[in-house]
Amino acid sequence: MNQSSARRISISLFISQGIFSAAMIAVFTVMAIVAADLGGSGRWAGVPILAMFIGRFLASYLMGRLMDLWGRRPSLAGAFLLGFVGAALAVASILNRNFPGFVVAALIFGMARGGAEQMRFIAAEVQMPNRRAWAIGIIVFAGTIGSVFGPWIYQATATAAAATGYDQNVGPWAAAVVLMGLAMTVVYATLRPDPRELGRQIAVATESGLGPAIARPMSEVFTKARVRLAVVSVAVGQVVMTILMAVTPLHMTQEGYFPGDISIVMGAHMLGMFGLAPLTGRLVDRLGPYWVIAGGATLLVVTCGFAFFAASVSVLALALFLLGLGWNLTFVAGSALLMSMVTQAERARSQGITEMVNSLTGGLAALSSGFLLVFGGLRMLAVGGLMLTAILVVAQAWVLAMQAHRRPVPVASPASPVDRD
Repeated sequence: MNQSSARRISISLFISQGIFSAAMIAVFTVMAIVAADLGGSGRWAGVPILAMFIGRFLASYLMGRLMDLWGRRPSLAGAFLLGFVGAALAVASILNRNFPGFVVAALIFGMARGGAEQMRFIAAEVQMPNRRAWAIGIIVFAGTIGSVFGPWIYQATATAAAATGYDQNVGPWAAAVVLMGLAMTVVYATLRPDPRELGRQIAVATESGLGPAIARPMSEVFTKARVRLAVVSVAVGQVVMTILMAVTPLHMTQEGYFPGDISIVMGAHMLGMFGLAPLTGRLVDRLGPYWVIAGGATLLVVTCGFAFFAASVSVLALALFLLGLGWNLTFVAGSALLMSMVTQAERARSQGITEMVNSLTGGLAALSSGFLLVFGGLRMLAVGGLMLTAILVVAQAWVLAMQAHRRPVPVASPASPVDRD
């Protein structure tokens, strides 16, 4: 395997992920504000956000299929082209005060995310099995670029748009047009050789001679207990994180906290989500995914417990940090477990299906979080989080019980065959 090619691909994906996450955070900041303004009422604030999740859901499996047919590089560049088109349509819709057009723009931009979310799997594909979780962690860590520069881009571009006589909410979307074009250029110019080809070379060496042509139907792949555990790990971590994180700023506002307090809490959350991702990847490579998933589930339970006593900025900051870290552990470990359970020929489609589930559950969580907050406050959200985490705990216990009756195949072994459960 050409290590320099793998390194170049990883750098390309890291830069592209950072660019995309910065654009995503910048536009997401104004999404509800624009919707309420164009729709004429706050009741429409969640519609474009829901449209974005729907777009991500619709595109995830399609992107997986295209990556198998066309290769990773042109498909990923196509995803960023969708982001470019969606952002440009959003700019036009805001300038023309066209609410339906803005919803369509959010849908298209969400489709771009359906492709971009597969970058962590592409990065792992070009590594030997004992370094794949680390590669996933590195791409997740690129989200720190967005958490640092996204808010700055929002503030700078909004100020610039207002200073030139435009609606200030045009600024972040105009920046997204430039950033999506930049990400598309980076991917198309530097993602060489195509990661699919490098992944096939590694598959021949590590999948016990099965070769890249061996592919099971997805209906068979997703009957395997450990594949289901991987999907549950990713989805449950996403849902618990979303229902608590999405409404925390609103809860703090209602409780009389200052904007600076909210910034501290959300900053701690972003640090937990992204800051330790490379370390998480190393832990998965060394310990295997099961212990890390268990650790993530434990942190989610602890976070939900904190929600019952969250009466100060320090407690909220600690709770949101642990929430982000719990998501980090379940997300990275679940993604790595999925990769260990499928052949190279099955990866893109199985990852696309996993992202479909992740986007659907995340969208439903975002949609329901506000209702749960109104109905029962932060404690109701905590109860919901505990119930969802119980699903992950049960799934983990079931898989480990099944493993007790057979000799486990080490996930991190560079010479191990694909584990077909």
